[in-house]
Amino acid sequence: MAPEFSIDPLNLLAFPRNESPKCELTGVSATVQLVTPYCSLFYANEAVAEQSWYGIIQKIAHLLAPLVAPAPMIGTKDERTKRNKNVNMSKRSLIEFCLAESANHLSTEKFQLAVPAASQALKFSLELEGDMSILVVEPYLQLGQASLGLKRYSQTQEYLSLAKWIVMNTEECSDLTRSRLHQLLGQLQSAQGQFDTAKVDFSKCVYFSSRFYGAESIQTSSGYFRLGDCFQAQGNVECALALFDKVIDVWYKFLSNIHLMSTQEGTNNGAEVSAIVNSLSEEHVTDGSHQIARVLETRGRLLGGEHIATGEAAYTLGLFQFFLLGNPTEAETHMLTAQQAYEVQLGAQHTSTRHVANVLTLVKQHSIPMEDQ
Repeated sequence: MAPEFSIDPLNLLAFPRNESPKCELTGVSATVQLVTPYCSLFYANEAVAEQSWYGIIQKIAHLLAPLVAPAPMIGTKDERTKRNKNVNMSKRSLIEFCLAESANHLSTEKFQLAVPAASQALKFSLELEGDMSILVVEPYLQLGQASLGLKRYSQTQEYLSLAKWIVMNTEECSDLTRSRLHQLLGQLQSAQGQFDTAKVDFSKCVYFSSRFYGAESIQTSSGYFRLGDCFQAQGNVECALALFDKVIDVWYKFLSNIHLMSTQEGTNNGAEVSAIVNSLSEEHVTDGSHQIARVLETRGRLLGGEHIATGEAAYTLGLFQFFLLGNPTEAETHMLTAQQAYEVQLGAQHTSTRHVANVLTLVKQHSIPMEDQ
């Protein structure tokens, strides 16, 4: 259970004239203080204080107390060195925790709550390593993603520009970080209608993601999808469909492998399937579902509901619903769509059509309530 807290008006007369407190989150002059059993923090207003409390402070207030309190007067150099070492270790641990909390909020699109956690991580990162350290890039990326979700585009641009400057001047930056940076830059530009610039960044996102995960990985598919989205927005349907083909191909292979593993006999197959499914973040699953659903809608609209490509997308979405979302009812609906398209285009006895029918049977078995079986 989270400790109690209060938000009280700040008595500015209690502070020296030239030392008015600043907001922990925004940096502007504070008007309230967030009072916890462990420490008090200053904020611009009551709304910002509540945002910070529910975003991260309620989970770390007890750890913040020794870090925000004035340093005690310690006599010897060894004692001061030991204290500084302990403080820095605590800050590094809190950076990891705050970034994890921010990522959780981002995965569920709670962008407002992600800001305090990422801001706290950024504050400690700057204190430990300085403003040109690779350590501050991840907080900048998460703040950029949160600002993008809140449609604060100028703020997003500021965070991503700071991250990009560090990445450009740091050789040891990972391909994963570079991929995420370019994906966010592409999303920002796409949201502002700057599709030509967005395509350049999404292409770089695909390149660095391919180096890190592989060109056929589901992690890289989001780059293909967003690149295709830009082409579609510009009216280049042929290029858009080609990139959407790649998205379906990647997810089709991934989900077919899960299906194959789940049907093979073996003592560890079930555990391996569970491990694969659990390794995907909530954000990744949500994004993947959106990708496939959008491709299905686009293929159906442009190619027709009974086109084989539409059937393939419906089949892939059915597998996704069944294995990753655990929704056999939705999976059955998409499998029926796929079966109809395959029967029209290939015939009922074609190997692919019969395969879809077999998977549909499996899905139907799980759709039946237990008391009816």
